[in-house]
Order: sequence, then structure tokens, then C-alpha cells
Amino acid sequence: MIVSGTQKYFPSQFNNEAEIEKVVRDYAEYLFGSSILFIPKSKITTAGGVGTIPDGFVIDVESEEWFIVEAELAAHGTSQHIAPQLSKQITAVDSPTTRETLLKVALVIVKSDKGAAAVFSDLGIAQLDIHGTLQTILKKPPTIAIPIDGVPADLQA
Repeated sequence: MIVSGTQKYFPSQFNNEAEIEKVVRDYAEYLFGSSILFIPKSKITTAGGVGTIPDGFVIDVESEEWFIVEAELAAHGTSQHIAPQLSKQITAVDSPTTRETLLKVALVIVKSDKGAAAVFSDLGIAQLDIHGTLQTILKKPPTIAIPIDGVPADLQA
């Protein structure tokens, strides 16, 4: 249980990954910070043509880092499900083509969403510098973020 002021929060079970994904989408700023762009599910492909769909991407403009987001249920297990999925995702984002695609999607979000555009203006980043800023961030290796409902049995001691 977590107590905050007069509010009490109790742990609850998730029925499926979609519920965890929704929490991440709805509360991305609380989880990753206020200076972020959230890119929803997008299919990415390895250089060898293997497709995978992470649950999202987060670009933290202020800290100049980015994340692959993959929501999981602990019941899926690490070895059989989570690790192979992450392996494909890491391989896919290593491709310059994938990073260019993510850059284009991020630029569309900034152009169409005033809140996303405000992230840059709040940090003093001029509109003409947004492309270069995002490109610089996406050249770095991503951090893997795995919102998960528990510890998988194959990781417990």
C-alpha cells in the first residue's frame, strides 16, 4: 500500500498487457518526466526484415535520452517471451532506417500536438532546432523500459 495525504493506493492485478500499456500511455509524464514525447506503438523492422512492435517509445528531450517501452506480464516469463521480444526490438532500433522512421514520427507529433511542441519551447529549443535535437537523441543507444506487473518466476531465486 502507498499512502499519499489522505489517499491510499493498493496493488492490483493487471488482466493483460493492454491494461499496463494504457497506464504507461496515460501517465507517461509521471513515469518519465515532463519534458518527453511519447510515440505510441509503431512497427519497426530489423535489417533482416523481422518485424516487431514495441508498446511505445519515449524521447526525454531534457535529459537527451530515449526509451523503448515494452509492457509485460510477469506470467509471460523472461526466457520464453520477454527476452526474445526485446532482442528483436534492440536489433531493429539499431538500424538507421528505423531511427529515421522514429524521427519522422516524432516530428509529425511535434507538428500536430501543441503540448509536444511546448516541450521544446519550454526548454528554449527553437523550432528550427527540433529536428537536429531529436536526431542527436535518437543516435544514442536507447534505454529499455519494461513496465511489468511483478517478477517473472524464472527470475526469482
